[in-house]
Amino acid sequence: MDKLEYITNILDEIDICKNEIPTIFVRLILSIDRRTNLEDALDTVYLANKLKHRGIVGVDLCGDPTVEFFFFHFFLFSFF
Repeated sequence: MDKLEYITNILDEIDICKNEIPTIFVRLILSIDRRTNLEDALDTVYLANKLKHRGIVGVDLCGDPTVEFFFFHFFLFSFF
C-alpha cells in the first residue's frame, strides 16, 4: 500500500463516520518528520494539496527540531 492509498483509506473511513454520525466533524492533518528526505516531504505536501477537498486541513512538521535540514521543510509549506 502506497502513501496515496493509505491516506485515501483513512479519508474513506472518515466519510463513512460522517454518514453514520452527521454531527461529527473530522479533519485530517498530514505529518512530515524532519528526518525524512526531500522527495518524501514534497510527496506529502503534494498529497495534502491534492486531497484537501476531502478534508485535509494542513501539514504538521514533527520530529527533532535540531535536525540540520529543518529549513528545507519550511520551504515546503509555501506549496500548501
